Amino acid sequence: MKKKFYYPVEVPKIQLIIWIAAQVGVFIWGSVEFLHGKTSAFIQMIWILIFSHLWDCFQFFGHGRSFIAKIDVKSQTILTIFMFVALVLGSTFNLNHEFKYFDECLHCFSGVLATWVGYDWCVIMQGEKKPVQPALASMFALAFSMTIAIGWEFYEFSVDRLYGFAVQCSTPYVENGLIDTMTDLIACATGSVVTMLLTAFYKNGIIGKHRKEIKAKRLEEKKKWEQFTSIDDAIKK
Repeated sequence: MKKKFYYPVEVPKIQLIIWIAAQVGVFIWGSVEFLHGKTSAFIQMIWILIFSHLWDCFQFFGHGRSFIAKIDVKSQTILTIFMFVALVLGSTFNLNHEFKYFDECLHCFSGVLATWVGYDWCVIMQGEKKPVQPALASMFALAFSMTIAIGWEFYEFSVDRLYGFAVQCSTPYVENGLIDTMTDLIACATGSVVTMLLTAFYKNGIIGKHRKEIKAKRLEEKKKWEQFTSIDDAIKK
């Protein structure tokens, strides 16, 4: 008997169209760049398609057991748009050179996006029985975002050294590679820290138009958890 596809939520058609269009666009871009001898672009295209389709596989074949399947589809849509803009539009229109701070803006926004997604992941992995504190989830999100940023810099350094590319703009006589790496990390850290603070304040009901509702919900969760722990302690005694 064949297993049925499982999708925890219905994906709006417009978002599904965006996913497909962006993935097709990335594939065409990577293939054209490869034909023009730009192997680094082709490698980036492969990694992006693998990552995006791994997410799809978790969604379709996870049968609800994977926490990734519980991530809001809007997060995937924003991530897909971001990857398309960063690679396809940034390369095609040469925005990295035409717009001086294009790369810094991308890394800053990547910090915002990764921190937002990281927060959701932390809450989902913790589960509903033991709600995680917003401060702890925010710190996890910050670490999650910076880990991705460091991993990206590892990738750039590796392809430069292994294949002789100049992704980090480095040469044997200047420190452009170091400056590029540190600028990227600082930009990502800036976006991550700001998003971490705003998310923690919003989830705690300190800011936002739904402050009262959030505070009431947090208080109710706290009472339920205290009741659960008191019963558990009584059983152990």
